[in-house]
Amino acid sequence: MALIDKQKEVVNSWRVIFVVLLSITIGLVGFVFLNLTKLNELQLIFVNIGAVILIAALIFTAKQMITAIDKLKDL
Repeated sequence: MALIDKQKEVVNSWRVIFVVLLSITIGLVGFVFLNLTKLNELQLIFVNIGAVILIAALIFTAKQMITAIDKLKDL
């Protein structure tokens, strides 16, 4: 397999990870809006911690994807 094909697979992998994390984040927000009155304070704190972790993972994934795309341009 050529080096450019391997790099394309890396970019596609990062893209899939990004979409999965984004879907989870949107699902978490939807869950909170549907169940806001039913959740207690501890559950809301855990949801907030989860949201922060997901957003940090999204930012990390986006940076890795941009780096992989830049490597693809060099090939």
